[in-house]
Amino acid sequence: MVENNIPKSSDDDVSQLPSPSHHATETTHDQQSVGGDDNGGKVEAPPARAQKVGYQIADEVKGFITRLSKSFAFVDIDSADQRDGFLHISQIREGYVQNIAEELALEQEVVCWILDDDRKGNRYELTMKGKPVRKRPPKRPIDSLRVGDKIEGVVEHFTRNVAYIAIGSEVNALLLDSDMGNQVVWDISEVLNVGDIVPVRVISIDLEGIQESMSS
Repeated sequence: MVENNIPKSSDDDVSQLPSPSHHATETTHDQQSVGGDDNGGKVEAPPARAQKVGYQIADEVKGFITRLSKSFAFVDIDSADQRDGFLHISQIREGYVQNIAEELALEQEVVCWILDDDRKGNRYELTMKGKPVRKRPPKRPIDSLRVGDKIEGVVEHFTRNVAYIAIGSEVNALLLDSDMGNQVVWDISEVLNVGDIVPVRVISIDLEGIQESMSS
């Protein structure tokens, strides 16, 4: 089973902006309206900020950090479908980032690109590394693969210890850090980026769980 194991929320949150109050102040008959005489003494509401209907992969977006944890940040990208942006620590910049609080701060404005449209998680996955180039491997039905096959795949996303590789079959393949050659890998973000083309070898095929395991 292929899933993104990044938690949607956890107890390791560092900080979070307070939610808007649900007790909005209403104008009563005892309150006086103020404004110019040419508008009947009424104050016009400020124009609403323009919103997009939806974003596409590789779209550039601007937003503000609304929540920080040890491994990810939520970004208000002003989407019309009310979905936040999700920025994993591995997508802040090239190289290893140890402390997200040294890179980002609450209410900071950031420029990101849409990395993935995670409708199941009701969010957009973001990157600050630059516009992603989505490469697609040739189609390979899962029943056409055999253990020992050597193929090329494209890194779709990853956690600290697992990379999800698109190989053209019905689901992504799993590449564990322990199967990445003879090198010792402490964090996959140190050696792989989303969109990288990697040569891999099929080491097992789980038809019941519909997943393939790979080694590089």
